[in-house]
Amino acid sequence: MKKIVLIGLILCLFSSCAIFRTTEVTISNNSDHNAYVSVTEFRRNGDLAGSSGGSDYVELLPHTSTSYKLYDKGSVKLTKPNRNFLKKSSNKLYEVLNAPKKLVKVFNKTGEKIILSEANNLFDKSTINSNEVKDIEVFTTNDFYPSAVNEQGIVLKIVFQSNMLIITF
Repeated sequence: MKKIVLIGLILCLFSSCAIFRTTEVTISNNSDHNAYVSVTEFRRNGDLAGSSGGSDYVELLPHTSTSYKLYDKGSVKLTKPNRNFLKKSSNKLYEVLNAPKKLVKVFNKTGEKIILSEANNLFDKSTINSNEVKDIEVFTTNDFYPSAVNEQGIVLKIVFQSNMLIITF
């Protein structure tokens, strides 16, 4: 009788090691822009998807959401800079929100009309006339890579300092 109880306790001990805790997490895109999210260490449909270091990459359209069962070491991150940021509201809710805009003053010192754009779409493409000074709204200056070209397609030099862009040859 003691052997049966001992064997039962050992089986319970080993079977409990295979139980992993998960938390149902909702990722809600409450911004006005697409969000690109990476989710790691999660469980999907009863299998161990993402448990071996794999990731799931999700594009969330504005005002939509998705759910995952995350393990204790699971994480949710934005994968590329965009016009939004990720906020962990609670252990069960991640929100993607609009990034606050910053005003950046642009000085076109080239004497030519230029087209100003940004690699991560952190502001709208803009045309700036010869020697014009223009204010643009930038969603974030983190991972900010502006580029300027003139009408002939020549890439121009840009200096970014204390919320000012100075464009020269």
